[in-house]
Amino acid sequence: MRMTQCVLVALAALGIALVETGREPLRAQVAEAVALTGQVTSAEEGAMEGVLVSAKKSGSTIRPLS
Repeated sequence: MRMTQCVLVALAALGIALVETGREPLRAQVAEAVALTGQVTSAEEGAMEGVLVSAKKSGSTIRPLS
């Protein structure tokens, strides 16, 4: 009897989960794609490739990550 109740509770929980997720598809929250383009240069090395940079709001400085 106890095993039957556990199975029924598990099936009910699974059914509720399936119904809830089926109402509206799950989507990742994606902001509009914004590309950061440009060239990173150094006085010692010239143009560099594969450099990670940090960015701040418009009008501020963008600097390479250390």
